Amino acid sequence: MSKLPLFVITGASGTGKTTVSSATREMRLQARGWDENAIEDHRNFANWLLQNADKAFDPAMPTVDTTDLSSEEAAKQIEEWVRANW
Repeated sequence: MSKLPLFVITGASGTGKTTVSSATREMRLQARGWDENAIEDHRNFANWLLQNADKAFDPAMPTVDTTDLSSEEAAKQIEEWVRANW
């Protein structure tokens, strides 16, 4: 088996799960009671990750934008990637 990249699915927190739009991420974090400094830190990291996922990792790190996807649709995209690459 070849060495594969971490599959980043960056969720509302901006790290570790799936990516969503900045507005959606901030709305979800505010609803969880996050302060503005923590939200700003996550905003900066999420932006960096999305801008560098194809450059900072070898091989490139795939991402899935779930802003407008159901959980079933997101799972399907991940399954397709895994089946094509694993």
